Amino acid sequence: MTLEQINAINLEVEKVYNIINNTASNCGLELNDLAFPEHDGVEDDVAIGDMMTLRVNLNGLRHACKIMAEKITYAIGDYEE
Repeated sequence: MTLEQINAINLEVEKVYNIINNTASNCGLELNDLAFPEHDGVEDDVAIGDMMTLRVNLNGLRHACKIMAEKITYAIGDYEE
């Protein structure tokens, strides 16, 4: 890994963080509206499927971030033994 790669990854992580943070801060009922567009208890299968896929990807990203953060912590020796 090069410093250029680290800097490029950092820029992408910042972008993704901002997208996720802004979305999480500004949505809530919108998710319910997507899942149940007619508010009649009948779900939109496509919307539910897309949300399930996003949830899987977000969980994968969370795990990948944890692993990478641990590797960096170990590499720079910034941990308590």
